[in-house]
Amino acid sequence: MASTTSPSPPLLLLLFLCFFSLSSKTHLAIAAETLSANQSLSGSQTIISKGGNFELGFFSPANTSNFYIAIWYSYKKVSKQTVVWVANRDRPLSSSFSSELRISEDGNLVLLDGSKNLFWSTNLTSPASNSTVAEILDTGNLVLRDGSDPNSVLWQSTDHPTDTLLQGGKVGINRVTKVNQILTSWRNSDDPGSGIYSLEIDPNGSSLCMQNPFARGFDMTET
Repeated sequence: MASTTSPSPPLLLLLFLCFFSLSSKTHLAIAAETLSANQSLSGSQTIISKGGNFELGFFSPANTSNFYIAIWYSYKKVSKQTVVWVANRDRPLSSSFSSELRISEDGNLVLLDGSKNLFWSTNLTSPASNSTVAEILDTGNLVLRDGSDPNSVLWQSTDHPTDTLLQGGKVGINRVTKVNQILTSWRNSDDPGSGIYSLEIDPNGSSLCMQNPFARGFDMTET
Protein backbone atom coordinates (compact mmCIF):
# COMPACT_ATOMS: atom_id res chain seq x y z
CA MET A 1 0.00 0.00 0.00
CA ALA A 2 1.34 3.37 -0.94
CA SER A 3 2.03 5.64 2.00
CA THR A 4 1.40 9.36 2.19
CA THR A 5 3.89 11.79 3.56
CA SER A 6 3.47 15.26 5.01
CA PRO A 7 5.22 18.20 3.35
CA SER A 8 8.76 18.54 4.62
CA PRO A 9 9.55 21.48 6.97
CA PRO A 10 11.42 23.44 4.24
CA LEU A 11 8.37 23.15 1.96
CA LEU A 12 6.04 24.30 4.74
CA LEU A 13 8.31 27.26 5.40
CA LEU A 14 8.35 28.15 1.70
CA LEU A 15 4.53 27.99 1.51
CA PHE A 16 4.24 30.19 4.60
CA LEU A 17 6.63 32.79 3.20
CA CYS A 18 4.74 32.89 -0.11
CA PHE A 19 1.41 33.34 1.69
CA PHE A 20 2.83 36.07 3.92
CA SER A 21 4.30 37.89 0.93
CA LEU A 22 1.00 37.84 -0.96
CA SER A 23 -1.11 38.88 2.02
CA SER A 24 1.13 41.78 2.99
CA LYS A 25 2.23 43.20 -0.35
CA THR A 26 -0.05 46.23 0.00
CA HIS A 27 1.10 46.94 3.56
CA LEU A 28 4.11 48.83 4.73
CA ALA A 29 7.41 47.56 5.88
CA ILE A 30 8.62 49.19 9.07
CA ALA A 31 10.92 52.20 8.50
CA ALA A 32 9.15 53.66 5.46
CA GLU A 33 8.27 57.33 5.99
CA THR A 34 5.42 57.57 3.47
CA LEU A 35 2.01 56.03 2.86
CA SER A 36 0.96 55.87 -0.80
CA ALA A 37 -2.35 55.15 -2.51
CA ASN A 38 -1.65 51.42 -2.88
CA GLN A 39 -0.64 50.96 0.77
CA SER A 40 -2.38 50.77 4.12
CA LEU A 41 -1.38 50.81 7.76
CA SER A 42 -2.90 48.41 10.30
CA GLY A 43 -2.07 46.36 13.38
CA SER A 44 1.42 47.03 14.69
CA GLN A 45 2.70 48.53 11.43
CA THR A 46 4.19 52.02 11.61
CA ILE A 47 5.91 54.56 9.41
CA ILE A 48 8.98 56.34 10.74
CA SER A 49 10.32 59.76 9.78
CA LYS A 50 13.43 59.72 7.60
CA GLY A 51 15.77 60.71 10.42
CA GLY A 52 14.08 58.40 12.91
CA ASN A 53 12.68 61.14 15.15
CA PHE A 54 8.96 60.35 15.02
CA GLU A 55 6.71 57.38 14.37
CA LEU A 56 3.08 57.11 13.19
CA GLY A 57 0.88 54.12 13.91
CA PHE A 58 -1.87 52.64 16.03
CA PHE A 59 -1.57 53.43 19.71
CA SER A 60 -3.45 52.01 22.71
CA PRO A 61 -3.08 53.73 26.11
CA ALA A 62 -2.55 51.71 29.26
CA ASN A 63 -5.61 50.34 31.05
CA THR A 64 -7.81 50.53 27.95
CA SER A 65 -8.68 48.47 24.87
CA ASN A 66 -9.17 51.55 22.68
CA PHE A 67 -6.98 52.26 19.67
CA TYR A 68 -5.98 55.53 18.03
CA ILE A 69 -3.83 56.69 15.13
CA ALA A 70 -1.09 58.74 16.75
CA ILE A 71 2.35 60.26 16.33
CA TRP A 72 4.94 59.65 19.03
CA TYR A 73 8.66 60.15 19.59
CA SER A 74 10.59 57.23 18.14
CA TYR A 75 11.92 54.72 20.65
CA LYS A 76 15.35 55.63 19.29
CA LYS A 77 14.86 59.02 20.94
CA VAL A 78 12.99 58.20 24.17
CA SER A 79 12.53 54.99 26.16
CA LYS A 80 8.89 55.65 27.05
CA GLN A 81 6.20 56.15 24.41
CA THR A 82 5.43 59.88 24.29
CA VAL A 83 2.44 60.73 22.10
CA VAL A 84 2.37 64.21 20.55
CA TRP A 85 -0.65 64.01 18.21
CA VAL A 86 -3.80 61.88 17.95
CA ALA A 87 -6.04 61.76 14.87
CA ASN A 88 -9.24 60.13 16.16
CA ARG A 89 -8.91 61.28 19.76
CA ASP A 90 -12.69 61.45 20.32
CA ARG A 91 -13.58 58.37 18.21
CA PRO A 92 -11.50 55.42 19.42
CA LEU A 93 -11.39 52.11 17.59
CA SER A 94 -11.88 48.71 19.21
CA SER A 95 -9.22 46.96 17.11
CA SER A 96 -6.09 47.94 15.23
CA PHE A 97 -5.73 44.78 13.14
CA SER A 98 -9.15 45.04 11.48
CA SER A 99 -8.82 48.81 11.01
CA GLU A 100 -6.68 50.61 8.47
CA LEU A 101 -5.22 54.01 7.65
CA ARG A 102 -5.10 54.55 3.91
CA ILE A 103 -5.38 57.04 1.04
CA SER A 104 -8.96 57.11 -0.28
CA GLU A 105 -9.95 57.36 -3.94
CA ASP A 106 -10.49 61.12 -3.60
CA GLY A 107 -6.99 61.64 -2.20
CA ASN A 108 -7.90 62.05 1.48
CA LEU A 109 -6.12 60.21 4.26
CA VAL A 110 -8.81 58.16 6.01
CA LEU A 111 -9.12 55.88 9.02
CA LEU A 112 -11.57 52.98 8.63
CA ASP A 113 -12.72 50.27 11.01
CA GLY A 114 -13.18 46.62 10.05
CA SER A 115 -16.62 47.35 8.58
CA LYS A 116 -15.19 50.22 6.48
CA ASN A 117 -16.90 52.84 8.63
CA LEU A 118 -15.13 56.21 8.50
CA PHE A 119 -13.64 57.18 11.87
CA TRP A 120 -11.38 60.04 10.79
CA SER A 121 -10.37 61.88 7.61
CA THR A 122 -8.20 64.77 6.48
CA ASN A 123 -11.50 65.96 4.98
CA LEU A 124 -10.17 67.88 2.00
CA THR A 125 -13.12 69.41 0.16
CA SER A 126 -11.26 70.51 -2.97
CA PRO A 127 -10.61 67.84 -5.60
CA ALA A 128 -7.46 65.93 -4.80
CA SER A 129 -5.33 63.61 -6.87
CA ASN A 130 -5.37 59.89 -6.14
CA SER A 131 -1.58 60.14 -6.28
CA THR A 132 -1.46 61.90 -2.90
CA VAL A 133 1.09 60.67 -0.39
CA ALA A 134 1.11 60.93 3.40
CA GLU A 135 4.53 61.51 4.95
CA ILE A 136 5.75 61.80 8.54
CA LEU A 137 8.50 64.43 8.83
CA ASP A 138 11.35 64.67 11.33
CA THR A 139 9.57 67.63 12.93
CA GLY A 140 6.66 65.36 13.91
CA ASN A 141 4.42 66.90 11.25
CA LEU A 142 2.24 64.54 9.20
CA VAL A 143 1.71 66.01 5.74
CA LEU A 144 -0.53 65.03 2.85
CA ARG A 145 0.97 66.11 -0.46
CA ASP A 146 0.79 65.51 -4.18
CA GLY A 147 3.01 62.55 -4.96
CA SER A 148 4.41 64.33 -8.02
CA ASP A 149 5.32 67.50 -6.10
CA PRO A 150 7.25 67.06 -2.84
CA ASN A 151 6.81 70.76 -2.02
CA SER A 152 3.01 70.76 -2.19
CA VAL A 153 1.22 70.51 1.16
CA LEU A 154 -2.50 69.76 0.91
CA TRP A 155 -2.98 69.12 4.63
CA GLN A 156 -0.74 68.93 7.70
CA SER A 157 -1.22 67.80 11.28
CA THR A 158 0.41 70.94 12.74
CA ASP A 159 -2.69 72.83 11.56
CA HIS A 160 -4.78 70.49 13.73
CA PRO A 161 -2.83 70.11 17.00
CA THR A 162 -4.08 68.08 19.93
CA ASP A 163 -2.25 68.80 23.21
CA THR A 164 1.32 69.39 22.01
CA LEU A 165 2.85 72.28 20.07
CA LEU A 166 5.54 70.97 17.73
CA GLN A 167 8.11 72.78 15.59
CA GLY A 168 6.26 74.78 12.94
CA GLY A 169 2.97 74.63 14.82
CA LYS A 170 1.00 77.69 15.94
CA VAL A 171 -1.84 78.59 18.28
CA GLY A 172 -4.40 80.98 16.83
CA ILE A 173 -6.42 81.56 13.68
CA ASN A 174 -4.81 80.07 10.58
CA ARG A 175 -4.95 82.85 7.98
CA VAL A 176 -5.18 80.36 5.11
CA THR A 177 -7.63 77.75 6.42
CA LYS A 178 -9.41 80.12 8.88
CA VAL A 179 -9.31 77.29 11.43
CA ASN A 180 -8.78 78.23 15.08
CA GLN A 181 -5.76 76.17 16.14
CA ILE A 182 -6.16 75.24 19.81
CA LEU A 183 -4.21 73.02 22.19
CA THR A 184 -6.59 70.85 24.22
CA SER A 185 -5.61 68.61 27.12
CA TRP A 186 -6.26 64.88 27.34
CA ARG A 187 -9.16 63.77 29.54
CA ASN A 188 -6.68 61.80 31.64
CA SER A 189 -3.41 59.92 31.20
CA ASP A 190 -5.22 56.90 29.69
CA ASP A 191 -7.70 58.82 27.53
CA PRO A 192 -6.49 61.18 24.77
CA GLY A 193 -10.04 62.44 24.20
CA SER A 194 -10.59 66.22 24.39
CA GLY A 195 -10.18 67.33 28.01
CA ILE A 196 -11.42 70.37 29.90
CA TYR A 197 -8.40 72.65 29.43
CA SER A 198 -7.36 74.44 26.27
CA LEU A 199 -4.78 77.01 25.22
CA GLU A 200 -5.89 79.44 22.53
CA ILE A 201 -5.88 83.01 21.25
CA ASP A 202 -8.95 84.93 22.38
CA PRO A 203 -11.46 85.98 19.65
CA ASN A 204 -10.03 89.51 19.56
CA GLY A 205 -6.55 88.17 18.93
CA SER A 206 -5.13 90.27 21.75
CA SER A 207 -4.08 87.64 24.29
CA LEU A 208 -3.25 84.00 24.84
CA CYS A 209 -5.81 82.35 27.10
CA MET A 210 -6.18 79.14 29.01
CA GLN A 211 -9.80 78.04 29.08
CA ASN A 212 -11.72 75.83 31.50
CA PRO A 213 -15.47 75.39 30.93
CA PHE A 214 -15.98 75.33 34.70
CA ALA A 215 -14.12 78.58 35.32
CA ARG A 216 -13.37 81.85 33.56
CA GLY A 217 -10.39 81.86 31.22
CA PHE A 218 -7.40 83.96 32.20
CA ASP A 219 -4.76 85.79 30.22
CA MET A 220 -1.41 84.10 29.92
CA THR A 221 0.46 86.57 27.70
CA GLU A 222 -0.49 89.92 26.29
CA THR A 223 0.46 90.44 22.63
